[in-house]
Amino acid sequence: MKIIKVTPKSAEIERICGREVAPSREIHDKVMQILADIKKGGIAKATEYAQKFDGLKGKSIRVPASAIAKSAAKCPKELQKALKQAIKNVRDFHQNQMEESWLMEGADGVVLGQRIRPMKRVGLYVPGGAGIYPSTVIMNAVPALVAGVEDIVVVTPIKGEINRAVAFVLQELGITEVYHIGGAQAIGLLAYGAKDAKGKIVVERVDKIVGPGNVFAAIAKKEVFGVVDIDMVAGPSEVLVMADNTCDPDFVAADGTRFRLRGGHLHYRQHGNRPDD
Repeated sequence: MKIIKVTPKSAEIERICGREVAPSREIHDKVMQILADIKKGGIAKATEYAQKFDGLKGKSIRVPASAIAKSAAKCPKELQKALKQAIKNVRDFHQNQMEESWLMEGADGVVLGQRIRPMKRVGLYVPGGAGIYPSTVIMNAVPALVAGVEDIVVVTPIKGEINRAVAFVLQELGITEVYHIGGAQAIGLLAYGAKDAKGKIVVERVDKIVGPGNVFAAIAKKEVFGVVDIDMVAGPSEVLVMADNTCDPDFVAADGTRFRLRGGHLHYRQHGNRPDD
């Protein structure tokens, strides 16, 4: 943890406030190259990128059902209970949020109305780097299931074996199509789908991509919007904790720890506003 003592007009404050909001051109160009490669190279290129960036050891990016079941079995019973309760809570909420189709007859026999239909296929990005969250699966997959989405596809970078809590939630929700891939390459895979060398479809494209990711995934989602729908451009976040000697150190540390679990950028700044600081 880096703590810097500053004043309102310090060079460090000026540096932070003067930074560009948009990602660098270098990162953007890398994302565009990855997307183009996935679109043209299909499953072979997706596998290559997964091996290079996402820790894939084998030649298949599809996570076997047996691997999901094996990892899910290691999830502690107390955590299983909490995850089941979380799933129920989210399902109950979204069931009350459901909209219904309706029709009415207007003047001169004109029929008006609204038709509510679920999407057929949705892709869910689940982070697997600095932060791994079963809650991401729950909060994105459960609403889709409630809405009646037919196919839910999960992409996630995996360290070693798939996270046991994530695996348990996938199993509990009946999600079996899971791919070991992350970053811009995962977004490209979902947006364009992928064929093998013989032209056979290996991964079908989705109608919508949801879920948070790193800066590469966030830029990729922005770029494929229009080819597919997306939820929003979510990505790395940043927080500035401003504290002086009147603050409880435990509370300041707790705020920082909670944020670091999300894999974002955290800055502590101690402001001297007393003679005895």
